[in-house]
Amino acid sequence: MRRLIFVLVTLVCTILFAKGAFYVTEYESKTEYQIEYMLDSELHTWVGKKDSVDLSLDKFNLLLSVIEKNAHYVEKLKNQLEISNKQIADLQKELDAAVATMTSLRDRLTEKEKLLDTAIATMTSLRDTLTEKEKLLASQNEIIADLTDKLKQKDNLINNLRQQLHNQEIINKSQNELIEKKNEYISILEGTVPATATNLVKEMD
Repeated sequence: MRRLIFVLVTLVCTILFAKGAFYVTEYESKTEYQIEYMLDSELHTWVGKKDSVDLSLDKFNLLLSVIEKNAHYVEKLKNQLEISNKQIADLQKELDAAVATMTSLRDRLTEKEKLLDTAIATMTSLRDTLTEKEKLLASQNEIIADLTDKLKQKDNLINNLRQQLHNQEIINKSQNELIEKKNEYISILEGTVPATATNLVKEMD
């Protein structure tokens, strides 16, 4: 009988003073706290309050402190998140600007490459044209040299002809002087010699 009473008293005490515990974490410091509580004490049953728990004051204050710190920490995280989002937005703008600049530079580079290709093609064409001009100039120089040589030959021929003409003029002058002397001599003879003799001299000339 006593054993039965003891068991019943133990069971009633277990029900009336049932305890439990849960854990809360302070996020910023990453500290975990154990909060002990008592389920539906007899006092709550007497005052008509059910589905309640009893906490010791220090545990209750600890719970409030953790909740408040976590609330501040959450607000801090929200602010950091807002700052991070703004930084991300700014970085995205910078990235977009950098991409736009890179695209512009790529387009300019492509344009410069086209201009370079055109310049190379033009230079190649000019080099080919210059080669042709050099060949033509060499040919013309040969022609000029040949014409110069022929002109020199012509000049020599003209000089020879001029010299011959000059010599001939001297000869002609000498002959004219000789003829004039003969004519003078004939005139003298005509004045002193009979006509027959004069005619004979002319016939001899």
